[in-house]
Amino acid sequence: WSKRSAVLTMTVQAVMIAWIRAADPLLQGLSAPDASHRLIAPLLALSTGWNYILTLATFVTTFFVGHSHTFWRGSYKLARVVQGRINDLGLLCAAHAQRGPDGRLTTEAAVLLQDVTRELRLAHVLFWSDVCY
Repeated sequence: WSKRSAVLTMTVQAVMIAWIRAADPLLQGLSAPDASHRLIAPLLALSTGWNYILTLATFVTTFFVGHSHTFWRGSYKLARVVQGRINDLGLLCAAHAQRGPDGRLTTEAAVLLQDVTRELRLAHVLFWSDVCY
């Protein structure tokens, strides 16, 4: 379906351009201006320079956007891995924390979980400070 759509689009464009050229007699004699004309020569030089700068700007933009995307994908993957490990540690600590007969955490276990939480946050911050700088 996409090949058919592409061929149809290109064909319709070519037919429309041919039809407009055939229908408008003014377009028949329209051609590139004389390069030796005193007003046209500086414009052609400007056009040539513009084309070089456009090519360079396109290359630089494409190159850096590609590298930025690669960096973002790596950072995103790393962030998800770190998030998963921190979540795993939190679940392990919560699952094995000491509980009373009513199922609630004991005071010592609650203090321990708060300490582990604080230390995991510190480890998280230190991890990203090492990765980013």
